[in-house]
Amino acid sequence: MGTDDSPSFWLSIEPQFLVLTRDKLGRVPLHYACAKGSLECLELLLDEEPTAARMPDREGVTPLMAAIAAGQIECAEKCLAHGTLCSTVECTSSLLSSLLTLVGYECAPGAKITDLDHYQRNALHFAVRSANAKTLQWVIDKGFDDVDAQDKNGVTPAHLAISDRK
Repeated sequence: MGTDDSPSFWLSIEPQFLVLTRDKLGRVPLHYACAKGSLECLELLLDEEPTAARMPDREGVTPLMAAIAAGQIECAEKCLAHGTLCSTVECTSSLLSSLLTLVGYECAPGAKITDLDHYQRNALHFAVRSANAKTLQWVIDKGFDDVDAQDKNGVTPAHLAISDRK
């Protein structure tokens, strides 16, 4: 067990409660770990509750999106990698989902690069807003390169790239 200020100490007290507790913005602790780049906290939280990587806040922003917006590529990578089998095998069929459950695989969704928030913003919107070239390249390398994807206000990543330039 860790010291009183270590993440492992706090998670040892009441892990499920702490991992799933939401603030007034609807964020779980994983949102903050991702935004701050705390890999230790992120791993502890995801080990306790793997589906936390896909828990949206009140605006629909997931911890993965928070990591991308903050330019925290390692955290974003961990969110994607920490998903279950369904992160790599799409469980679109309820029959497939049932069969996988029967043989011992959880079919809870992990974080997905294609998730949208309530404003229909995607990973590329958040990457452009991060103003971090490495983050933007990472999202594009993941195959998410639709610069014409519109949010609910018709704003595309291309619009953001131009409007955020100084």
